[in-house]
Amino acid sequence: MKSSLLVLILMVSLGVVLASSKSEKKYRMLLWTEQCYDVHFVEFDFFNVDCLKSFISRGLSFGIIAGSSVLKLPQMYNFYKAKSTFGVSSTMLYLDVVSFTPSPIYNIMKVHPFFTYGEQIIVLTENIILILMMWYYDKNNSMGKSFGIVVVYACLVVGFIYAPESMWYTYPLIGAAAATFGRFPQIMDNYNNKHTGTLSAFTFVLNSLGGAARMFTTMNETGDLSIVASQAVGVVGCLVVLAQMFTYRAETRTALQAKAAKQED
Repeated sequence: MKSSLLVLILMVSLGVVLASSKSEKKYRMLLWTEQCYDVHFVEFDFFNVDCLKSFISRGLSFGIIAGSSVLKLPQMYNFYKAKSTFGVSSTMLYLDVVSFTPSPIYNIMKVHPFFTYGEQIIVLTENIILILMMWYYDKNNSMGKSFGIVVVYACLVVGFIYAPESMWYTYPLIGAAAATFGRFPQIMDNYNNKHTGTLSAFTFVLNSLGGAARMFTTMNETGDLSIVASQAVGVVGCLVVLAQMFTYRAETRTALQAKAAKQED
């Protein structure tokens, strides 16, 4: 866990530095464009709509990147505490990695400002750590299976990088599809089991809030509707899982207690 925390701290630090340095626009005090800085602090026009939107969008982007560093920590803690991924769909974990892979590549190819997608790289790293934890706690997992999954994923990344530009528009759609299909097995598992196992409500709350905020910043900074659509799909999936967590909260408590008692025997 300590090494995972160190990786995440380094990732968010790098993300904030890159977000503040790599942008087509020149910024003052990280949050104001040169034009809006003059509007607010020279002309004292604090209610200029365009500058307010720019300021809020920029601030939200930094907040999202910083918040992403702790997004999956509650889920990691639940796995670590239970020494198990009980109740969590492995398909969802794999597809979470897939869903966060094409969008950063797409944004890099389109030369979008880093602060409009930086958190996706951090969350992708966290999702990979969750899979490594799942492999570690799964006694039935084999090295051969894990190696095969790594090879397939590497081929997927290479395919995204070297695909022709005419195919780039499909990347956000692929991410949205992976997010949708990734949530569906978990939603069905929750429904069939009548509990949500070791899923972390805090992680899904942060996911929903971060996704909604990122939709606003993406519209304001790039206007790319394909990215916004993929983010909206992820938010809806998270809200459905949160509703199940609330509905099955009592059954989940009982199931976790029974699982813990079984492990002690």
